Amino acid sequence: MADGSSIKTQSLGTGGFIAYQDEEHGLGFQIASELANGTRGAGGPAGDHGKQSAFSYRLTSPRRTTADTLASLISNDAELAVVPLQNDRAGYDKKTLATLIDFQDYEVVAEKSASDQYVLAVPSAMVEEQAESAFPSSYRAGSVGTLANGRAAQTAIRRRIGTIYASPDALDRCGAAVDGFRAQGIEISRLPEHSNPYRDVLNEAYLLLDPERTIQTSFSEAHNSLKRTSEIKGKNYGKPLVGVLLPLDVVLLGDRNYHADAKDATLSADYVVVDQGLVGGRGIETHFLVVKRKQPKTGKPGKGAKGESAADKIAGDGGIVAGLMAKIGFNTSRHVRVLLKVDTRGQGVADTAELTDVMNRGGLRHTPIVLNDRPDTLPTVFEIAVHSDADRKNLHKVLTKASNADKGWQAKVLGCYASDRVMPDAPVAAKTMPAAVWVFLAGGFALAGAIATYMLMS
Repeated sequence: MADGSSIKTQSLGTGGFIAYQDEEHGLGFQIASELANGTRGAGGPAGDHGKQSAFSYRLTSPRRTTADTLASLISNDAELAVVPLQNDRAGYDKKTLATLIDFQDYEVVAEKSASDQYVLAVPSAMVEEQAESAFPSSYRAGSVGTLANGRAAQTAIRRRIGTIYASPDALDRCGAAVDGFRAQGIEISRLPEHSNPYRDVLNEAYLLLDPERTIQTSFSEAHNSLKRTSEIKGKNYGKPLVGVLLPLDVVLLGDRNYHADAKDATLSADYVVVDQGLVGGRGIETHFLVVKRKQPKTGKPGKGAKGESAADKIAGDGGIVAGLMAKIGFNTSRHVRVLLKVDTRGQGVADTAELTDVMNRGGLRHTPIVLNDRPDTLPTVFEIAVHSDADRKNLHKVLTKASNADKGWQAKVLGCYASDRVMPDAPVAAKTMPAAVWVFLAGGFALAGAIATYMLMS
């Protein structure tokens, strides 16, 4: 199940709203919910602006894009924004990086991660119809659970599935399970690339419901509660069910209430999960940035701040990176990340190989991300990992070099934050050997050859 990061963060404030991006696997809502409750894994408010504790945030409605999410900070509609940065399948989210380049007056205060997996789900309406067809005109209490109760119930529902819908991503990540479903005679239907599996399969299910089914609700004085009567007159209640492969978090969010543990999920408005352990299913881990609206500075500037360079502010002895290093401490995994953007194309722009050479020679771990949707400037964002004070000093060299206006790089630091993500070791520059050493080695080989020749001749 999904699990948030435990990294310490900078101060997140004391309240307000959190905006989040409505991305494919529903993990943005999960991260925002954990932040809203002040602790990971504690669930979240039910619906927009739901009930909250005294110290928590409240959630806004989801945003469709990173630009919309960050715009909520600028317009003061939210104090925090949660946007995707990277996942272990699709790589870096270039739209997020491009948006950070365009926006001002924000700061990255944390990195959070969450993971999820696909499950097989069946629309609740079809399951209810199947159950009620066995007891027409009978009283039904409660609702169908998100997770079908018990293996027997799950098996009974799975046996009735005739078609399973799946997105291209689901087919890729659940290949072994899909092959098993096909072997059982279940039809696999591939959904279009940009479809909405959650909504589209619900619509299909509603079209398949018995058109002659009637449901009546009345009040029971004996039980002091509502009772429900369902009557099915048609003959299509024995039809096959339809299933769909969905991310588990998306299913659990069907009632707009995030459950940190699947065992706590008792109700779902739309789906019943009938197989949570798909054979060979590969989970996905997504890393998010938590972005805060930058607060205006008050009071007099600190000593020496007026003439402080950009490199000093970020990587100097008293800079942001040094402050984060002191705050989080260091071990084998925890470190500081810096996002540095430089342009690589345009009039008067120098080759950025000069910057990568400094990072390589200093052993500074980094990953370049080229934003090729901006052909005029073709910016590259370097995500740089700072593991030690020596790394910080090397970063200072990189930032100083990148701040040279004559190079035309238009350098901008997009954010500094704590992270525990693994980054590949930095490429190491080839070391050149001094000429004197080559001369010495050549002389040694020549002398050895002469001695060997003399010994053979004698």
